Amino acid sequence: MFRSKMKKLFKSVVCAVAVVFCMAALSGCGASKVSVSDAMARAKQVNTAISSALTQAAIGNESFGTCETSASISFGDVSNGSYSLKWEGVSDHPTMDIAAYLGSDFDGYAYVEFDPAKYTVNFALWSPKPIPEKYRHQLSADEMNQSKKDGAAVGCY
Repeated sequence: MFRSKMKKLFKSVVCAVAVVFCMAALSGCGASKVSVSDAMARAKQVNTAISSALTQAAIGNESFGTCETSASISFGDVSNGSYSLKWEGVSDHPTMDIAAYLGSDFDGYAYVEFDPAKYTVNFALWSPKPIPEKYRHQLSADEMNQSKKDGAAVGCY
């Protein structure tokens, strides 16, 4: 009889622990949270991808038309493997296949400032959420930490 009660108690405890773990997973207990260092790693990926695409554009003698001293590309919410690039600071832009560098299942949002005269990236940002205008510049470590406190880690590289 004692053994039977212990088995029931053990099963109850196992079920209770399983319920707690499931609830924690569903509530995003740590899994959906992005650290600043993770965001920085993703910003580095974006920087490398755009740098590579700009290099290919330069090799192909593609131009940006009339341009300012710096320009930007932003994108996010990749749907069906299609990147919707938003260009600012240039009158024309080369065709760039970002999916060839980042893949068709990229997630998150990116903002990249580049020098169109030199085809070089100044800095890249990445965040799991749309990047607020106040963070669209080269960020310091303090600003990246503050972005995390504001609700979405913004990494800069």
